[in-house]
Amino acid sequence: MTSLDTGEKWIHQAATALLLVPSVIVPEETDVLINPAHPDAADIHAQKVRRWTYDQRMG
Repeated sequence: MTSLDTGEKWIHQAATALLLVPSVIVPEETDVLINPAHPDAADIHAQKVRRWTYDQRMG
């Protein structure tokens, strides 16, 4: 199963609102994905906002 397959399954099952995945850009970090199909997604709000430097490798 590929990462894309896993992500699509997670979205469609909507069992959890959040999914933690390892960051590809910053190996020491974790990215948090929000599932918009989950009923609790609308209740999720950022607690801390910090400046982000856009990485040109993102396209």
